[in-house]
Amino acid sequence: MRSLLLTVGLCLTLLSLTSGYPTGAPSGACISMFPNHGVNPQTMPSPYQITLSKTNFTSGDEITVTLASSSGEQFKGYLCQGRYLDASMNQEIAVGSFDAPAGAKQECSGAMGNGVTHSSNSLKTSVTLKWTAPNPSSAHVRIYCTFVKETATIWVQEPSANLIDGAGGPLPTTPPPPSPAAPIAISVNDCGSGKGCYRVPDGCDEASCRYLVTWKESSQDSDYFTFEMSSINTEYIALGFSLDKHMGDDSVVVCAYSNITGTVVIQNYYNEGKGSGRVSSTGLTRGSGYLGGSRISCRFDRKKMIDADQIFNLDKMYYLLVAQGFAAPTGAIKKHQVMTDGQFPLVSPAMVDFSGSGSKPSLTGRATYPLMKVHGCLMTLAWVLTASVGIILARYYKPMWVKSRACGERVWFQIHRSCMITTLALTIIAFIIIFVEVGGYSLWRGYSWWDAHPILGIIVTVLCILNPIISIFRCHPGDPDRPIFNWIHWLFGAVAHFLATPTIFLGMGFPKVFVPWWATWIMVAWVIFHVVCELILEIHQCCMNRRNKEKREEIEMEKKGDPRMA
Repeated sequence: MRSLLLTVGLCLTLLSLTSGYPTGAPSGACISMFPNHGVNPQTMPSPYQITLSKTNFTSGDEITVTLASSSGEQFKGYLCQGRYLDASMNQEIAVGSFDAPAGAKQECSGAMGNGVTHSSNSLKTSVTLKWTAPNPSSAHVRIYCTFVKETATIWVQEPSANLIDGAGGPLPTTPPPPSPAAPIAISVNDCGSGKGCYRVPDGCDEASCRYLVTWKESSQDSDYFTFEMSSINTEYIALGFSLDKHMGDDSVVVCAYSNITGTVVIQNYYNEGKGSGRVSSTGLTRGSGYLGGSRISCRFDRKKMIDADQIFNLDKMYYLLVAQGFAAPTGAIKKHQVMTDGQFPLVSPAMVDFSGSGSKPSLTGRATYPLMKVHGCLMTLAWVLTASVGIILARYYKPMWVKSRACGERVWFQIHRSCMITTLALTIIAFIIIFVEVGGYSLWRGYSWWDAHPILGIIVTVLCILNPIISIFRCHPGDPDRPIFNWIHWLFGAVAHFLATPTIFLGMGFPKVFVPWWATWIMVAWVIFHVVCELILEIHQCCMNRRNKEKREEIEMEKKGDPRMA
């Protein structure tokens, strides 16, 4: 039975590591409409179109929205919302209400309406939806849809034609396109002497850096620092100032490209927990930016001392946090990317001193998190080694060493008890360590399968603690209620061991632990080895039970035929 559970757990875990969201977009994608599949959206034009039954509406009107491809290309998933057309209004909320036909479900509900997403990842040639205008309404709207052809092939926020509200007044004017910005050349020749630098890979110049951040005291005003930032394959780059190595409660400066204005917008943000909110451009001046090809770059002066909430003064030491991602048409940032090789977001390997004129180190690489590694090693040791050995001994080795004793107890029991006590100790230590490292409980954010790791870890730990407590109060082997204890003890142990397997797999996917890709396949090999061992032992046990049963029957027959044996 346990072999079957481990096999099922392995299959589910591998599926979770390689799939997107087969039952629809998660709630965490409502603002950005960006599915967290670990891939970048397509830059080529989308083959899918959004067709509207009409382009004018009044309050409460119903409009048919059809999603399809003129070439007949199929798609697996989608997320659609109505958004305000006017950039002066909140363009990050759903406006108007979508129905939920067969194969779909409502998502991203709010005060002004809701979106709609797929509930099945079956291939679709076309989808017909009904959108109901808000009542009352007073603003023009556009339907935006994200299309998922395959897990690695997505188009984000594809727009429909404008929906004109009869009571909405004239269409918002589109500003004339600005003059093309000049490329920003960022020199790295004086890194470590004339300016501070943080770059990856080590020794790169701007053209070859995955990201580059430089800083020095402004030559125009000693009350300011001049920052330069550059990154590739992105629409924004963000620089955070943090007192620790974790995201949350950080002052951030973002350079983001706005499709509406055609310029790079430079803004202050503040990370509160895992989210971010725009603050202002207070303390930022002499800013310029450029997006060309696949690289975004910017230069700006940031005041050292700012009398404003949630904007940190640059007069002490901070870790530098660097992230990149995609932006809304207004330049508002979406959730940062998490690259498959664990390269984003990044944290500087050392703190940078911004007091006075600022230190000028040349940094590369990223911060390490030794406590997370210790947590992972202890949990892996507990559940891959000691728990597995203890469980197999209790299940299959009771008939062994019948006449041998260790400290007055059967040998199998002493080894089993030692292994499970070791498992308990390692689990509790690892549990405490990760809470100290994270600083509390890690909330389920719904962005990916990895968010299930803390919940599963807590369940495994609770079961691991309860099982030995139950064992202390077990009844005598001859007691009629002993089978109840046996079943409860087996159930708690089996469920904990079963859940520990996907929990370890999910934990190995966190960027902070720096687990190489091949380590996952070592875990896969262990699961397969463990399942094969249990199957072999199970078959052996069945054969031995049959042989023992046949011997007992032969003895009984001999007793009946020979009265002297009775």
